[in-house]
Amino acid sequence: MKKRIIKATPILIISLIIIFLSSIVGVLIPISVSALVEEVRLINFLSPIVLTIILFILQAIMVAVGHTMMARDGDYQIKHMRNSFMNRLLHAPKAFFDLNSPSELANRIINDTNHIQQFITQSLPTFISSIVTVVGTLIALLFLDWQLTSILLISLPLVAIPLIPLTKLSSRYSIRQQNSLSRLSSLILEYLQNMSLIKSSVAEEFAYKEVQGYTEDLRHISSKNTTLYAVVQPIGLLLIFGSIALIFSYGGLRVNQGTLSVGTLISFLIYLFQLINPLGSFSGFFAQKGKMEGAIQKLSKIQDIEVENLDEGKLFNYGEINFIDVSFGYPKINTNSEELIVNMKSIYSDELNLMPILEGVSMTFKEGEKTAIVGPSGGGKSTILNLLMQFYPIKNGKIISKENEIDSFKLSDWRDNISIVSQDISILSGTIRENLVFGLDYSPSENQIQYAIRFAHLEETIAKLHDGLETVVGEAGSRLSGGQKQRIHIARAVLRDTPILLLDEATSNLDADAEYQINQSLQRLMGSKTTIVVAHRLSTIMDADNIYFIDNKKVTGSGTHSELLKTHASYARFVKEQLLSNE
Repeated sequence: MKKRIIKATPILIISLIIIFLSSIVGVLIPISVSALVEEVRLINFLSPIVLTIILFILQAIMVAVGHTMMARDGDYQIKHMRNSFMNRLLHAPKAFFDLNSPSELANRIINDTNHIQQFITQSLPTFISSIVTVVGTLIALLFLDWQLTSILLISLPLVAIPLIPLTKLSSRYSIRQQNSLSRLSSLILEYLQNMSLIKSSVAEEFAYKEVQGYTEDLRHISSKNTTLYAVVQPIGLLLIFGSIALIFSYGGLRVNQGTLSVGTLISFLIYLFQLINPLGSFSGFFAQKGKMEGAIQKLSKIQDIEVENLDEGKLFNYGEINFIDVSFGYPKINTNSEELIVNMKSIYSDELNLMPILEGVSMTFKEGEKTAIVGPSGGGKSTILNLLMQFYPIKNGKIISKENEIDSFKLSDWRDNISIVSQDISILSGTIRENLVFGLDYSPSENQIQYAIRFAHLEETIAKLHDGLETVVGEAGSRLSGGQKQRIHIARAVLRDTPILLLDEATSNLDADAEYQINQSLQRLMGSKTTIVVAHRLSTIMDADNIYFIDNKKVTGSGTHSELLKTHASYARFVKEQLLSNE
């Protein structure tokens, strides 16, 4: 069952009641003004001028208190909403982020919640106030003079009828403008994050033309919306003031005839002008309501995301790990859709829409031993590590540890016992220290951090930096070299000190000298750990206890380096052609 996105909290209800009452006070003000003009005491012990001042002050206080409470509750609800949606995304499976745009998700959490915030803090209180003002004013007008009120009631539908379809059209354009802005924001973010690719591909003009296309689309929709607003606004004002002119003329005629007092006419006109803003705000309310409903519709999809259950299952029982006839494929799906793809299990179980990566793979990773996985690029080697991390659901087969399928273990406990150093280096903006300790379930001492730094041969790099460990690395580590990022990953693995170590091209960004140093460190890091290595460099895998060769989605051979040289032609060819090399 879905949770309601907007909640009727006690503060929200109280603030709406205060705004409701302030509008009633506002309706009483013209009556007090009429009494002031005609010098009639409405309350025996208060003069009309004192009563009018009291009503003005009371309304001002109530409006200020009501809107302040409403704004604070709206801010609180939006904070809670953003936290809730972000928590949902953080617990979504990794597969979800392969199929959905991160920038689109960020837009939903930031921009779409803004539309909801504006509705709660601005449009809703204004609408409540307007409804009360309109109803209260019409009742007061009937008591003042039913004939003038009859003319007003006849003219109101004439004002509303031409505006209703225009307002609905404006609402549709607003939603289209919102979606177009979201697409443009996503594109700009994507290009800024991939500036190296743009520069190296000399794609500045290509990217600029793409952005131009998106900005032109946004301009076109915005222009239509602006034009429509420019038409609706004067038409609405013309119709409203035309009605007021008609009523004013008729009222003036009756004053001359002596059938209507000047005070009553003044009160009536004050009420009429008091109606203009509420009536005009209705179109804005429904336009903002359309944006809010569109935002809720998009945000509600986040609630549908299948999240990972980190805390259910058995405690991890460390032992050898076996792949038994495992098959896996990535989905062939269009990821450019604005609709979120949320059901990962159904996507990954639909064999017709899967691109096979592994077929019937059986492997054994013995406890405390080093196992290497080699083979042609794109053969699924890194995918095996992803399956070990339970990033994706397998199509067929089993992955077992100590006679238990790994998905029967508590997921947080399973992952907490695995460290991975990958060729896809993830560095967060922040300091080097923050990156080293990110996600650790303990606070390492300074000695432990320094040990990890020396272990990863980072001490010389950090010594040259003015702020040392507190050096800000930039977004995605933009101020660090590839080798420095990889060493941070290795130091992080040292601090995690888990029994299982996954190395996916762990030295791919290092030169020969640095690779030699790091390999010495990695040998010490491996120690008695269960280590699984994906690599192309011979120096990384020669001493492995067992090597698996993956080709054409299957395991085509296994053994030590010397055994495979004798028994596996493809492995021998790879070595000979230096696709596996020491360089």
